[in-house]
Amino acid sequence: MFLVLAPVAFLFHSLNINVDSDVIRWSFGPGFWRKSLPLEAVDSVSLITTKWYYGLGIRYIPTGWLYTVSGTQAIALKLKDGTTISLGTDDPDNLIAAINSVLK
Repeated sequence: MFLVLAPVAFLFHSLNINVDSDVIRWSFGPGFWRKSLPLEAVDSVSLITTKWYYGLGIRYIPTGWLYTVSGTQAIALKLKDGTTISLGTDDPDNLIAAINSVLK
């Protein structure tokens, strides 16, 4: 059991989110499952609380894709095409402020 859980815990121990002037990037742990999104595709960003039973990791939830490693706080990126991507974070206020500062 340890041989299975140890690598999974290593790959999903953290979620790294970076906001640049034109793109938001996120990845798990040591760079596993890297994703990026051009900020020009983002229509709005908001704070959401996810359901505890959505779990951890990468999940498809009723509003769209959720990437999270702990807790139930996340930001929802509503895209111009109508889809939503949610990113779990322990510091949603600063992440929202960083994204909004680039969107303006």
